[in-house]
Amino acid sequence: METITRDFTIYPFDELSLSSKNKALNNYWQNNMYNDYWFEHIIYDAKEIEIKIKDWDISRGICEIEFLQDIEFTVYKILNNHGENCETYKLAKEYNKDFDLLVAKYSNGIKTDIVDEENTEEFDEEIEDLERNFKYDLGQEYLSMLSREYDWINSEEHAREYFNDMDYKFTENGELFDI
Repeated sequence: METITRDFTIYPFDELSLSSKNKALNNYWQNNMYNDYWFEHIIYDAKEIEIKIKDWDISRGICEIEFLQDIEFTVYKILNNHGENCETYKLAKEYNKDFDLLVAKYSNGIKTDIVDEENTEEFDEEIEDLERNFKYDLGQEYLSMLSREYDWINSEEHAREYFNDMDYKFTENGELFDI
């Protein structure tokens, strides 16, 4: 058996030179991307309000969603589980307002909370448009969440926090020190 010892200094990220920091960051982004599941909490959030995010592409601006229950149930879940400042909450509130306006529009004028039988066909057509727009807008909001999370995960600020939280140490040239 042969034992070789060598003295060298290890540094926390913030004490590295600029070029060493850049190397550490590039290695992190190239090899890690935080993890392959950076988006899971957003997918889980959608599932909590009975939405399945079927597919998305941040660069092309596409987010395809599917309602797991009816839209009214999703709206109810959003209004009861998302905060008033959340964009999904605002979308659900707007949907409810527009729905009520359509019911009143197609009522008999006396009972404004019930669609008159003579108006059901026109009502159904407008409701389809309202639902399609709500679904699209909700998908776009989830796409925004995914995009913001992706940008955060790929930011230098996130990498710095991650390095500090994990108490990572680096060699002088920016290589991760692994015992």
